[in-house]
Amino acid sequence: MINLLPPQEKKEIEMITVIDPEGYVYRRVGDSKLPIKNAKVSLYWLNSNLQQYELWPGKNYSQENPQKPDERGYYSFLVPEGTYYI
Repeated sequence: MINLLPPQEKKEIEMITVIDPEGYVYRRVGDSKLPIKNAKVSLYWLNSNLQQYELWPGKNYSQENPQKPDERGYYSFLVPEGTYYI
């Protein structure tokens, strides 16, 4: 069964591009990569109004910043378009 909305009930949705900066925090020991325990990863964004980097406000996007990587050393953020550094 297919339900089609009548024209008066059609809705527009806004699409937002998100960027997924992610990676691993580790140290090399010989040929192995070992996660760094208790590491902290902070993401900074370029505030174009002030032309300076600031700690990205993760709580505004239901995320933590800084993050503690998982047991594999993995971290990930979902952020709107912009200029960032980790």
